[in-house]
Amino acid sequence: MSKILLLQAVVAFSGVIVSNCFIWSSSKRSSGLLMSAGQSESEQMFFTSLEESLRSLGSTHKMNRVVNDFNEGTFKAVPLFGRLRDVTTQPTTIDAMTFNSFPDLPLGPLLLLNGEDFVYKGQSAPHAAASPNLYAVETPFRISKPELKLAQKSGDGSWIPTSGVCTVIGTFEPSEDGKQLTISLERAELTLRDDSNTAHKFDPRQFIAPFIGSHEVLLMTPEFTAVKGNFGSIFLFFPVNK
Repeated sequence: MSKILLLQAVVAFSGVIVSNCFIWSSSKRSSGLLMSAGQSESEQMFFTSLEESLRSLGSTHKMNRVVNDFNEGTFKAVPLFGRLRDVTTQPTTIDAMTFNSFPDLPLGPLLLLNGEDFVYKGQSAPHAAASPNLYAVETPFRISKPELKLAQKSGDGSWIPTSGVCTVIGTFEPSEDGKQLTISLERAELTLRDDSNTAHKFDPRQFIAPFIGSHEVLLMTPEFTAVKGNFGSIFLFFPVNK
């Protein structure tokens, strides 16, 4: 417990707390307090220092590897720096979210509902596809300009979806020493709905080939996990009850 308290204190001292300017809420996004997508030199220096501090702490206390009990369940993923942070703070498209798995759906620009997305991992995750190696990212969104018409299930008339949920599903595999997770994303699920809660769930669409990524485990504790992705993004996983 003393080690955990020490780590929490160091992280808080470094400025990695929810109220800090580097972890922003959806309200801060909408009010224009986002930092520029172009990383400033001082920001790069800060996160380089933070990365090395987390890596050093994890290595020193032998907490830079996967602990199964800390790596299962539902998580909030907070991108701190890098490509992933930039991607999740800007409008996107259904093609980008699903690796072009739904080319027949011209939905236009999509606004991610930050704060409502979840990552599901492992057998204990509350997800229909739960398995020992499940890795799923559930992302809700709103459609900027709802125009696409879908036929009613009854076959009479049509409706226009205004929002939806995209879930990308795959697996994770720890390295032999447990210090890295290889992520393999394999298929996408999509549900669209309108403001009256009319909904349509599309059949899952398998990717032509898995999309492979990796997470270097910098620090894994019961309270949070810090990782560095293969594109250089640094982000935190916080376990949540759902």
